[in-house]
Amino acid sequence: MFFSRITPLLFLTSVLWGEIHVFNRSSGTESEIRTLLDSKKLYISAKDLSQSLSSKLYENAERKKLVLYITGKKVKISGNTSFIMIDDQPYQMSQITRVEPHDLYVPAEDFLNILKSTVLPGINFDRKKEFLDIDVIRFNITGISIDVKSNGTIIRLNTRKPFSERNISSFINRHGWYYLTVAGAMVDTTSINNGLARGVIRRIESDQIGETAQVAFKLGSKVISHEWYQSLDPNEIVITLRTPLGKMKERIENVKERQRLDTVVLDAGHGGKDPGS
Repeated sequence: MFFSRITPLLFLTSVLWGEIHVFNRSSGTESEIRTLLDSKKLYISAKDLSQSLSSKLYENAERKKLVLYITGKKVKISGNTSFIMIDDQPYQMSQITRVEPHDLYVPAEDFLNILKSTVLPGINFDRKKEFLDIDVIRFNITGISIDVKSNGTIIRLNTRKPFSERNISSFINRHGWYYLTVAGAMVDTTSINNGLARGVIRRIESDQIGETAQVAFKLGSKVISHEWYQSLDPNEIVITLRTPLGKMKERIENVKERQRLDTVVLDAGHGGKDPGS
């Protein structure tokens, strides 16, 4: 009888795969980011990425959390979860963040795509070439405020610079969405999408399409006219959406009706020097 010797095979779920070369165009520096490969899924070191971005880093080792401060935003990474937070907005990746000794490793393509769509539009990753190109482009559409008037709604988009009127266009589609597009603009989608919807505005959505920014507003009622202009002091694109006055007149009449006096009380006096009415 022959006995064969069984040699146990150890399969590693993750292996150190190498490094990604990084070129930061804004600072003119080059660096490397350590990586892990797990079932063909590439992970990158969050700490190395922070150094490559020259960003401030906060670490809570006990709670397995890292916070990267990128272009004024807080990017919160937690170990063993697929969610990250950018300021107070959650984003989900397809895989969880890996906890490794003294570091967290995030799914490279998922994490970098989220950064590109939110805080770093100038980041580009080529996995085949193992190359990460970083150009810290500053957003030039940075915030939003909405004011409600008696005859409509005024939207103010904060901009870092004035845009040529030739680069701005707008329209309302048949589904009740008002679209404003600005060629040559970079929109901070996180800030705009978190704006407070008021007046005729029911929802706000923004998107970066190449070198064109698009901001869309879901309208809650009929708009009889719309226009915009570029203000120079301060720099902002001001949008006016005019609504019919009919409903407003009805509200005014209702308020007047509630304030009308339907009972008159005569003071009969209290004696002494008070003769009453």
